Amino acid sequence: RALLASSPAGKPRHTLLLGGPGAGADSAAPPTTPRPATSAARDLPPEPATPLPPALTALGLSVAFAVPGGTRPVLDDVSFTLPAGRTLGLVGPSGSGKTTIARIALGLQKADAGELRLFGEPWSSLPERERRPRRGIIGAVYQDPLASFDPRLTVGQILGDAVGVDRRPDRGTARNHTAGSIAGLLDSVGLAADTVVRRPRTLSGGQRQRVAIARALGAGPRVLVLDEPVSSLDVSVQAQILDLLDSLQRELGLSYLFISHDTDVTVHMSDEVLDLAALAQTPTQTPTQRAIG
Repeated sequence: RALLASSPAGKPRHTLLLGGPGAGADSAAPPTTPRPATSAARDLPPEPATPLPPALTALGLSVAFAVPGGTRPVLDDVSFTLPAGRTLGLVGPSGSGKTTIARIALGLQKADAGELRLFGEPWSSLPERERRPRRGIIGAVYQDPLASFDPRLTVGQILGDAVGVDRRPDRGTARNHTAGSIAGLLDSVGLAADTVVRRPRTLSGGQRQRVAIARALGAGPRVLVLDEPVSSLDVSVQAQILDLLDSLQRELGLSYLFISHDTDVTVHMSDEVLDLAALAQTPTQTPTQRAIG
């Protein structure tokens, strides 16, 4: 099952439709379907000369958690596709399974049933020893980067870890090419070169999130899981970070799994939106995924 609001060919990118049996192209969406954003659609990255397999393909994902007296289903036969170079938004209230999907995508949790494939290849079903060599393909940016930074490290050391620098005292900070990589990461997210010597606690919230994005880019990923990436920021700063993510996607051809409780932000950023709350309320429906416009 997959309940998707999407932009079919010929429609503005953020026109949201309910795909499914009997749902026409201009069918009215139920209350659980995200409402359209009012902003103009942003440019899509160009289609590759040779079509790529989907960045992520979820096939019948089911997960249940143990609770006193039994189990509580979190995901029930959920399927979706994230095309390469595009953005799939996940919306829904707490407990609807957004974080569970993110953890499965990042290889941090197993599904009870079903599988998630990465660029057409097995992923969630692999043992960790087989998944580890491919972990650099997919990265993450979280809501509170400060909580994930080691407060003892400078920004340069944090990014050095991301690009594989050996920080042991007898090895120095980095070779010249690694220092260049760190400088390039800072530049790519709009941070000054001297940020390299600062510690995260001395930065603003927006600057810290830029460092988090730079760290995620350090391993050269093709997919990013963006888990509430702007929820803790002021509205004006949110817009700057969203513009940065949009620019990086177009420049690098990244695929985004965008997770947020804010429907308007999610719709603004996404080519398609998977509404987990609506999905849970329509257990017998088998909607179809429409093409991205």
